[in-house]
Amino acid sequence: MTDRSPKILAIRLDKIGDLVSTLPADAAFPEGARVVWVIAKGLGFLPEHSDPRREFHEISLDTAGRTRLREILHEEKPDMTVLFYGPWWAAYEAYRAGVPARVGRRSQWWSYLFLNRGLRQSRSASEKHEAQYNFELAAFAGPGIEGVAPSLKLKAPLLRQIFEKFGLRRGSYVVVHPGMAGSALNWPTNHYVELIRGLLVREPKTQVLVTGTKMDRAWTEPVLAAFKGESRVVNAVDAANLRELLFLLENARAVVVPSTGVAHLAASLGTPTRAIYS
Repeated sequence: MTDRSPKILAIRLDKIGDLVSTLPADAAFPEGARVVWVIAKGLGFLPEHSDPRREFHEISLDTAGRTRLREILHEEKPDMTVLFYGPWWAAYEAYRAGVPARVGRRSQWWSYLFLNRGLRQSRSASEKHEAQYNFELAAFAGPGIEGVAPSLKLKAPLLRQIFEKFGLRRGSYVVVHPGMAGSALNWPTNHYVELIRGLLVREPKTQVLVTGTKMDRAWTEPVLAAFKGESRVVNAVDAANLRELLFLLENARAVVVPSTGVAHLAASLGTPTRAIYS
């Protein structure tokens, strides 16, 4: 490290929820450090709409991404890399670039070869929140501060035209996002149907916005089919990009979702969120 403010390249090449749990770990880095994130392609909306906004580069997880990381290391010339999560070649490219301090978790064989500062963490035991593990790794790389990991704060872009697109008003709807990536068990679809039916009966003026992607249709199609012709159930499946989804989540009265990145997004936006762990 030099006398000037250090430059840190923080690498997290993973999914939405994992990135939400990692970005606020930069609070543990040395004060005045310039932190530049390297994240998976397509997730730039997160650091872009975080508060404070983070500098970032997006890369893919293929050969082209590895080449791009090599270029980033050459352009940024960091004093330190902190590998929160990524393939082996992310650590190797930092080693090859001659980065003075290369920090990460001591786990697989390559972490002993290419990292020169490693922290052992037994994350499989799940004794702490993922955000706390990330905070402790950042603190190990930085000044060694202790404390509870802060939460990521997001601010959605102002996209009022989305209300017109779906016929919604701020605070008048509940988002139900029944799909998930499959990292855990999901609720049966009939449970989501019962939940929505109960909401419509108890709160006749409430709308329910069903969100998801093409990959979620195994869950969303049966739910939407159960409410065919019901104007209060609005179909937004594969009809909103990630920035529009942020706006819809931020302005919802509440969000119901299984254990996916959407739960992290909604919570980071300050929206009351009910996450289902089946």
